[in-house]
Amino acid sequence: MTQDKAYRIIYSGILKQVSDMSTGGTDISSSVDMPCARDGQGRFIIRGTTLAGIMVATAKALGYKVPKSISNDDFGDKSKQPSNWKPFNSYIVGSQNGQVEQPQTLLRQYVKIDDATGAAENSALFDMEVIPRGTSWQFMLELDTQFADSNSEAENLANAVLLHWQQHGLFIGRRAVAGTGWFKLEKLHALRLRTKDVCLWPDNSDIPANVFKQLYKDASKHYIPKISQSGRPSPSLHRVSYQVTLSAGPNKDLETGEEWGLDGFFIGGHGAEQPLSLEEPRLGAAEAKWQDFFQVPPGYTLDPQDTPDNFFVYNEQGQPFIPGSSIRGVLRHQIQRNLNSEYREPSENSEIQKQLEALFGSTEQSSGLYIGDAQLSSDKASGIVMHNHAEDEFTAGVFESAKFVRCSVVEGEFTCHIHLENQSKAKLMEQQALLEGAFAYAKQGFLPIGGKQWVDSGWLRLQVEQTVSLQDEQGVGHD
Repeated sequence: MTQDKAYRIIYSGILKQVSDMSTGGTDISSSVDMPCARDGQGRFIIRGTTLAGIMVATAKALGYKVPKSISNDDFGDKSKQPSNWKPFNSYIVGSQNGQVEQPQTLLRQYVKIDDATGAAENSALFDMEVIPRGTSWQFMLELDTQFADSNSEAENLANAVLLHWQQHGLFIGRRAVAGTGWFKLEKLHALRLRTKDVCLWPDNSDIPANVFKQLYKDASKHYIPKISQSGRPSPSLHRVSYQVTLSAGPNKDLETGEEWGLDGFFIGGHGAEQPLSLEEPRLGAAEAKWQDFFQVPPGYTLDPQDTPDNFFVYNEQGQPFIPGSSIRGVLRHQIQRNLNSEYREPSENSEIQKQLEALFGSTEQSSGLYIGDAQLSSDKASGIVMHNHAEDEFTAGVFESAKFVRCSVVEGEFTCHIHLENQSKAKLMEQQALLEGAFAYAKQGFLPIGGKQWVDSGWLRLQVEQTVSLQDEQGVGHD
C-alpha cells in the first residue's frame, strides 16, 4: 500500500493595486515606449516568472538565504531541479473566464533629468502605459512539499514572504521607487494537500482559482495550514515611513488667519490625454470636462480661446495629482545641495555621488527609497487659466505671436507616502538624516515642484509626519 504523505501547499490571495502599475515584457507593436504586458488574447497579465523573482527578491531583502531548492543561481549545474515555488500567471480578478472588462489604461510621460543642470535633458522624453490603481489581481502559488529535506525550509520562507506582503505591501513592475507598482496582498488562504489528493490537483477542467475555491469549501477533507512566523527567523529589513501632505491655495498668516498670495503648481500630463474641446469629456471621470476644474471671475465664461496649451496630469478619476517621480526629483536635488554645502574639496565629489547613489539608486544598485504619487485628499481641486506671451529679449515687448495659455492647480490638498528601507539599521539612520534634511527645507516652502517655479508656481506648503517603522510580522490564520 502506497504511503500517504505531503504533496502540495496551495496559496491563494488577491493582489490589489495601491497605485498605478505597469509591467512589460511583451514584444508588441505600440506607439507607447513602455506598454503594459498582455497575453495572446489581449488580456493584461503579471507573469508567474515576475512574481517568482519578486518572491526571491523579497526573501533576500528580508535577510534570508534562499536555498537551491527554490532558486539555483548556478546556471551551469546540470542537476538543477524545478523550484519548489511555482507562482501562477496573475490575471485581473475574473478575467480568465471572460467575466471582467479590461480596464482603460492611462499614459504617464517622463523625462530624463540632466544631473548638471537639474532640468530636462534634450530628446530624453519617454512615456509609459499604466493600469489604474484599485485593480485587483488573482494570486496563486503552488508549493511542492513532497521532499522532506526541503519542504519545511521552502514553506517557512514562503510564509515569511507572503506575510510581509500582507502586512507591508510589495512592489511589482516598473518605476516602483517613483510611485507605480505598489500592491498589497489580501484574502490570503492556504490549502495543504497530500498524495491521496493527487487526482484533485491539478484539475485542468477549470481555472486554478475556481479549483482552489471548491477544494477550500471541503475544508474538512483537507488540511488548512496556519500561515504564521513559526519556524523562521526574524527579518533583518528595517523601514521608516512618512506621510507627506502638499497644499495648494492661499497662504495664511499664522497669527491672524488672514489670507495672502496664492500658491499652486503645474505638472504637465501626456499629450494623448489632452482635452480637445470644451464639451468633450476626455478626463478620466465620466461627465468631467476640462473647464470644470478652473475658477473664473464673476461674469466670465471660459471659451475655446482659454483652452490650455498643456493640461495638468490627472488620474483615473480625472483628478490632478503629483507624480512620485516629481517629488523624488526635487528631494534628490535638495539633498545634493545639502551635501555640496558639507563637502568643500573637489576630491570629495565622489563621496557625494556615492551617498546619492546609495539612497536613490543607480544602474549598479537598487534604491531603498520608495516615493508614492500624491493623490487628492481634500474635497476638491481647482485651477486657474493664465494667458501669456513670450517676451522679446531685444525690445522687452511681446515676441511676435508667441502667445500661450497655461494652467495651474491653485486649490487642493495632496497626500503621498514615502518608505525608506535598508538591511542595515545604521545605514538607514544615515539616509534618514539626509532625507529629513531635505524635508526641513520643504516644510518652509523652499522646495518647489513642477514647472514655472521661478514665475509663480510650485511653492507649496508641505507637512511631513513619520508614521510607522517596520514591525515584526504576526501569524495570520484563515477566516
